[in-house]
Amino acid sequence: MAVVLDKINERLNKCNIEIPVVLRDPDKVVGKFIGALEEHGWVFIQLLDLSEEFMTMLEAERLAQQGRKVLVYIGDIRDKSLVHLAEYWDRGNGLNITAANLLSEIGISPSNYNKRTTISIVKIGLKKDEEWWNKVKEKGLTAVLREIEEGLLAFLEDPEGLEVTQEQKNLLYEQVLKERFGMEIPHETSLKEASRKFGEFILEKNFLESPSDYVAEFYKKWEDSKTYEKVLMSFARDFEELRKEELLENIDDFINHPNHPFVQIENELFLKTAKEFLQKEDKAKILNFVRDRAKKRNRAGLEEYTDEFSWKDFLKLEILLDKPDFSKVESIDNLIDLYAKDIWKFDQLWRELQKLRLPHDLKDFAKKEIQEVLIETENFWRNYYAPEKIEANQAGLIRRILENQGKIAVIVVDAMRFELTKSLNVGRGAELEIEPIIAVTPTETLVGMGALFSSGEIEKRLNKEKHVAIYDRQTNREIVTVQDREENLKAFIEDVQFLSLGDYSKASSDKVVLKSQEIDKLGHGDFAEFLSQIIEKLKDTVIKLLQKGYEVHMVSDHGFYLADTESKVKGVKETAFDSTSRYKLSNECPDASEEVLKEHIEGTYISYAFGSTVFKGKAGRFLHGGASLQEVLIPHVIVTPVKEMVKMGVKIKNKEDLKTVQRNTFDVVLVSENRMFGKPNKVYLEVGKKKIDIAKDVEDEVRVQITFSAESGETVRISVRDKDNGKLLDYVDVKFLPARKLLF
Repeated sequence: MAVVLDKINERLNKCNIEIPVVLRDPDKVVGKFIGALEEHGWVFIQLLDLSEEFMTMLEAERLAQQGRKVLVYIGDIRDKSLVHLAEYWDRGNGLNITAANLLSEIGISPSNYNKRTTISIVKIGLKKDEEWWNKVKEKGLTAVLREIEEGLLAFLEDPEGLEVTQEQKNLLYEQVLKERFGMEIPHETSLKEASRKFGEFILEKNFLESPSDYVAEFYKKWEDSKTYEKVLMSFARDFEELRKEELLENIDDFINHPNHPFVQIENELFLKTAKEFLQKEDKAKILNFVRDRAKKRNRAGLEEYTDEFSWKDFLKLEILLDKPDFSKVESIDNLIDLYAKDIWKFDQLWRELQKLRLPHDLKDFAKKEIQEVLIETENFWRNYYAPEKIEANQAGLIRRILENQGKIAVIVVDAMRFELTKSLNVGRGAELEIEPIIAVTPTETLVGMGALFSSGEIEKRLNKEKHVAIYDRQTNREIVTVQDREENLKAFIEDVQFLSLGDYSKASSDKVVLKSQEIDKLGHGDFAEFLSQIIEKLKDTVIKLLQKGYEVHMVSDHGFYLADTESKVKGVKETAFDSTSRYKLSNECPDASEEVLKEHIEGTYISYAFGSTVFKGKAGRFLHGGASLQEVLIPHVIVTPVKEMVKMGVKIKNKEDLKTVQRNTFDVVLVSENRMFGKPNKVYLEVGKKKIDIAKDVEDEVRVQITFSAESGETVRISVRDKDNGKLLDYVDVKFLPARKLLF
């Protein structure tokens, strides 16, 4: 039973029940318990107006003579104003129950608080049990304010959605906002207006003045909260519009406060840093600041609120400070080694540059620096590369791979140039090797695929349609169609199984070839936007094949060249009888003025484009068919498993969602940390002092429903431990904050 109700009952039971009891309740405390008192046998009569006093007394007498326990409730009417009911008061059956005397009877001195606060404490604790009141005895007002203080973030988010009594509102304004934070809020102020002023107050004190300990502590809690991050950003956006000039005057202060919520201020700091980077010699020092900023802003999760700048994107320019050393390049092999070691990073940055969130002057600087490296690379490439003299080790590559012992899967990826494979990360449990391979020219699908699926002994011929095609000397087959490719490879690898990339689960033979055209198709559409998704798909497929026991290889038919947006079409001379965007066919040898790379087959000259030259059609950005290094140099990726049979780590997948929960029943999602090799782990959970066994091994995703007992604001640790040795594998501290309407 509620402690306050017990105290009221004690007072009533000391009265003479043979005559009516007159109860005065100036603080409107007892009125909350009328129903409960009636359940205890009391007949309730209310005096609303002194003009009704005589009739009220007659009704009370009538009921008392029937042997009923009668309670005459006079509210805040003064006992000295009574005439007819005064007799009961004079005979000792008059009770004056106030918040102050109830607090005294519970064992708490009301002298510690003003009258309004005393009433608020009692009304908030009307239906609280003995444990709650014991905390009030021990900690005083702090215990009463705990729930209100825990609800301050909800108060900022949705003040109109809160169910707040007048007493709770009084404590919020007087004891929390005024006493704790030093903020004056008139009592007539609405919750919505008070919430707005409180948010502005916290930001003002924290960023433009010297905050008190309470303000600083509360702001840190707000800043660190994922749940209320959007609320912070909303308040900060409005505050920044009003006080931007003041904030800008102190912009250097924000260098040491990387998690601040002001997007425009951070943008100004970003532009200031970018300007210094362009003007100063010591660019490495500036990038050290950028690296630190990228790390800390990312951790705060605030960078997502702007499309204008990105510290992480800025940091990508770091490679510009470490340019490749061409001084030892004396052969095509030297150049390829240098490309595989360093130059590929510049091609990768060039590909990503347009979508990076950087100001134009920074992009222009990066563009110039990248072009210097790529132009020097192209000059060396032109000097050393000649398709008629250099053997393309792409020819017969799939055959050579599949002739090795064991289970082998080859993924054929259309248009996978070398630098793209550097984005492939299959994680622990496998070793990844990327070998640069020279592709057969022209660097188009028809030729590249023919070379890959050949015996290795090939000729380039013009087919009936006057297109360049691959002829396999060993099988006497012209390899043009998909069927040609598969039949040609089966002449050497009889049990090979052909699948599409999405059908990897159907792999059953020891020798498997999987085909994908995603990159080449997207290269002519939204290439940049979806590239990361394609890489992720390839990664997942590789992992699944490794788990099925395959050694996995990735090969490609050709690379691609990303032209500058200013590229122009170069006219095709009349001597050419056929042309694509990147090469043309002619019966006459091209002269030196055309600046092309030439190749001679069957009385026909093939002229290949370098750089951003386009012979036919739209310039575009995604080009292949020519003889640039980026088109000709392709990867051979070898992924081999490292089978260390150790227990797989287990992590809590939904850790961020669990840091604050609104219900005491929720799911904990466990996942295996190592996705490839190792033994599934057996674990159990510790929820506070309670142990929860999990019968199922954590191999895939395991969902465990948790129910715990906690008070509002209490934090409970959930730990994941190894079932065999109790080793801690992961944990999360869960804070219980019930739905907002319960917080006040």
